[in-house]
Amino acid sequence: MTFPMLGKSSTIPIASPSLMAEKTTERRIMATVRMTSDEIRNGPSMMDWDRVKALKDEDIDFSDIPEATDAQLADAVANRAARLGHRMMAVDEFSAEYIRSKALATRQTQAEIIRAMVARDLASATS
Repeated sequence: MTFPMLGKSSTIPIASPSLMAEKTTERRIMATVRMTSDEIRNGPSMMDWDRVKALKDEDIDFSDIPEATDAQLADAVANRAARLGHRMMAVDEFSAEYIRSKALATRQTQAEIIRAMVARDLASATS
């Protein structure tokens, strides 16, 4: 086992039912990679998409996945958020931060803030 505070690998005894054995573990140095969300979204993919697109259904091994039963398919929900009446909406960072700050200041949910804004807009349009 490696103890990082020692800065070197250490040998410790590992208990086994029949005997004591020794195991040495070398310390690994791992790099921290910092990326922005734009770099992650727009950066090069590590997936070989040409190979994936070329796959036919017959080429995919489903042997380790049990078949879904009719009862499971009857209970299946394509999108839980849609079933609950939730919708996703793309919002720029400035608007999202404004809504977040208003929600924190007034202890309302972000949905309640947006509903109030829509209600004010509709009220001013009809008057």
